[in-house]
Amino acid sequence: MNAYKLRSLALLVALVLTLALPTGCSDSGGSPADSGPADSDGASGGDGDAAAPSPPHCNPLSTVECLLPWPSSFYLTADSSTKTGYRVAYPSAAMPANKNGKPIDPARYNLLDGFSPATGIIAAFDKGVSSDGLPPIDDIESSVSDQSLVWLMDYESGERVPLFAEADANASANEAAGLGIRPQRHLGFNKRYVVVLRKGIKDKSGVALEPPAPFAKLRDGASDLSPTLEKMRAPMKEVFDFLAKHNIDKNDVLLAWDFRTASEDAVIGPLTRMVATALSKLPAAGPSYTISESTDYTAAQEPKLLRAIVGSYEVPSFLESDDPDSWLRLDSKGEPQHRGMQRFEFRINIPRCAETRTGPLPVLLFGHGLLMSPKDYFESAYHKQLANRLCMIEIATHWHGLSGLDVGPVAGQVVPDLSNIPRVTDRLRQAHVNQQVLVQLIKSSALLADKALEVGGQPVSDASEVYYLGISQGGVHGPTLASLNKDITHFAFNVGGGVWSQMLERSSDFKTFAALLKTVYPRAIDRLLIYALTQSQWDYTDPVNFAARVLRAPPSGHPTKQVLYQEARHDDQVPNHATRIIVRELGLPLLTPRNESVYGVEEKAGPLDSAYVQWDTMPPTIPPKTNKPADPLERPDSAHYAVRELESCLLQLERFFKPDGKVEHTCGSGPCGKQ
Repeated sequence: MNAYKLRSLALLVALVLTLALPTGCSDSGGSPADSGPADSDGASGGDGDAAAPSPPHCNPLSTVECLLPWPSSFYLTADSSTKTGYRVAYPSAAMPANKNGKPIDPARYNLLDGFSPATGIIAAFDKGVSSDGLPPIDDIESSVSDQSLVWLMDYESGERVPLFAEADANASANEAAGLGIRPQRHLGFNKRYVVVLRKGIKDKSGVALEPPAPFAKLRDGASDLSPTLEKMRAPMKEVFDFLAKHNIDKNDVLLAWDFRTASEDAVIGPLTRMVATALSKLPAAGPSYTISESTDYTAAQEPKLLRAIVGSYEVPSFLESDDPDSWLRLDSKGEPQHRGMQRFEFRINIPRCAETRTGPLPVLLFGHGLLMSPKDYFESAYHKQLANRLCMIEIATHWHGLSGLDVGPVAGQVVPDLSNIPRVTDRLRQAHVNQQVLVQLIKSSALLADKALEVGGQPVSDASEVYYLGISQGGVHGPTLASLNKDITHFAFNVGGGVWSQMLERSSDFKTFAALLKTVYPRAIDRLLIYALTQSQWDYTDPVNFAARVLRAPPSGHPTKQVLYQEARHDDQVPNHATRIIVRELGLPLLTPRNESVYGVEEKAGPLDSAYVQWDTMPPTIPPKTNKPADPLERPDSAHYAVRELESCLLQLERFFKPDGKVEHTCGSGPCGKQ
């Protein structure tokens, strides 16, 4: 996302907030946990003494924040109709509230049969938390050591999950910073985990924290429990038995609790079924389409571009209507329902090389960046040169939900009330359907035989070779697209990543967003929780949930695929740790020579069928290690932009995008960097 769009978003959101929010609201905001009948478990002992006792709708393990610690099995209810046997059950009163006191609507969250397999973990103590001694972002290996103060453990195996943990750097001086725990691998579907916070974690003044009083009562087998805490006795006994089984002294534990992840059917099943349904609804000849614009250019006008085409195609739609703000049409169980056909735009660039090349050109399906559009890219000098160098026709459609068409709705609907996050995440699901249907338009219809795609009286392509290149957001969505597709075998993801909730907090793209979110949700602990909470809505398309199906465990009937994943070190827009989570899930080796080793990633020399490649362009500033957005950098300083334009990167793409193409080291004798 460029600086112009950031400024436009800032102005638009500022205007929306000025018009929408009452001026008399308190700056302190309002927590739903502040009201309701209280139990008595915070009356004595340990951290939390200074806080009000918890109402029955709040997690009773701690008396500091209603929903915390989170995620927790306290907010699961038994449901024999689901794959896990449980269903999420948030009461509205427990959800974070905006400045107007309106809590996030839990309805969409309560459709799920567990918590996100990519969830963050949040805890709070009345005296805050210090990052001192916590496993840091640049040493996640330390989190699985015996010395780590934070463990996330598989309930069945006892295996420790690599992670980093941090005090919330966004808390003001008069706020108690919450604790954010960031798992660095997918947690798996329908799994149970135990979070173990060990004594030695410090408050913001550097003093070791004491266990919350309710937790201490359960630990010690106290009999004087409130009705709410009494309900936790049996599940917490399982947690304490787990600790004993793994030789963890419960008296050395600051706080421990459990949670369960959602099933594969609940998380990736809906989109998988949407795509299957959509493809089954297409006409035998392929999707219908209309070309509305076809513009030829002379070599003097456009030395790299021969023709630009704009058209629309019919896609099976699962949205409530053609309205650009519509959400998905869901049944009572949350399953998307097919409504009918809807038209969406596509664009095609035919490169100048088509005039002289003999034989049909390959097709490059392109995925655009955040809050931008195919038009933005296809009209750029970079893309005209890229398509001409590769000698491929380029085709693209919008990533609806997070395209340039969505800037206004994100500002006007989602920021003021995070209940409206499906305005983004629902439309991203439809966008993935659109991408798969676009491939069918390329492969199965008469599009490539259309007069508009003839050069010298011959079809410019026969679609015998189709490749995918995604940059930034297009790289983020790439593994999901690849996992769902049966027709493309070579995929290149440039400066992508995954786990939206972890990317957002640190991305320079969201610096403006974060500042504006603060005006709507003024409590830092609420914002910390909101980022993590909304992951379950991003999950339906997040690559972290789909990546393993690309190379390691492909669905039946899918061809063998190859992946090139290009990373920019010190990327200000896509944090490197978010890229590396997806690299691990894909099972990619790191191509050598490399700039740095990465935990959990083996290193191999090329050529390779698939690989992860690092570039270090040495930007003038590097992102902070805390959970604050990086300062945005523009071309040529931003590593996010710089890598794609390097000769070594272009040469690598050129060698990879061939039927027998492989990932080769194209940076001379050393690691890839500036040229």
